[in-house]
Amino acid sequence: MGEEYVVTPAIEKLKQLLVEFPEKAARVSAYSWQYKRDAYSWSAKEILGHLVDSALANLQRFVRAQFQSAPQIRYDQNNWVLSQFWQDRPVEDILELWIVVNKQLAHVWGQLPRASYTKEVNVGSTEVVLMQLSELIEDYIQHMESHLEQINMPKVTVIAAKGKANELGKGNDLIWHLPEDLKRFKRVTSGHSIIMGRKTFESIGKPLPNRTSVIITTDNSYKKEGCIVVHSMEEALAAVHKESEVFIIGGAQVYRQALTMEAVTQLDITEVHEEFEADVFFPEIDAEVWEEVSREDYSADEKNKYNYSFVSYLRKK
Repeated sequence: MGEEYVVTPAIEKLKQLLVEFPEKAARVSAYSWQYKRDAYSWSAKEILGHLVDSALANLQRFVRAQFQSAPQIRYDQNNWVLSQFWQDRPVEDILELWIVVNKQLAHVWGQLPRASYTKEVNVGSTEVVLMQLSELIEDYIQHMESHLEQINMPKVTVIAAKGKANELGKGNDLIWHLPEDLKRFKRVTSGHSIIMGRKTFESIGKPLPNRTSVIITTDNSYKKEGCIVVHSMEEALAAVHKESEVFIIGGAQVYRQALTMEAVTQLDITEVHEEFEADVFFPEIDAEVWEEVSREDYSADEKNKYNYSFVSYLRKK
């Protein structure tokens, strides 16, 4: 395998990951970094620690292969992860290590003479398993991408309908009927998880079809068949961390917290152009934090009593 097929693309891919992943990591909540599905699984922080270990082991392989014949670097990944207590380290420190070691690895790859691509390294633990350096480079990138995908933070969108004065509802119920808004809500959220407070869920009365309902409650004894019950927003996001997109659908207290969280990057708001009597309100949308990126205006008709707009906001960088 020549440089044009493996080494140069791998260096470019590694440099790309070194730019993209820290941006993604910044959106992962502290709870999600620490969360472990069970005693035998790794947290996201331990997965990143494992990638540091892997980078260090592979850096040794590529350095020693230049002056040793088939050097062996043993790497017992589970024991290495557990013995380094990554769970107790600040994630910023682990991320910095990951960046620094991989920058050096990319540098070493870039300096390798073409003649060394076929040199072999023994990657076996108990028996000889030989890999050429070019194969090892390809395997390293695939391994890293596979693990980075496990450290996932879905796109988190707040979806809400509010009146002219930010009204949301009264008596735990809606204060208008807009069929087009309900159709849009169904279309946008179908196939995704929806996060809500307990009162919002009880106002709906049942899990919505083709969606996973995640209910936040302070009641430790609360259970609801067919739903995921959690006790904080951080726990809710951790429960759905493998999904591509999730929606936060209320109520007012949940919305207030969501708008302060960097993990939330989009608002999909239906503005109903009328004032209503209400007892719960949507928080003010701070123009210093949120940028309006699209707006669709509609007039009242025989089915939709009020003028309304579908408005999307993105969190400013």
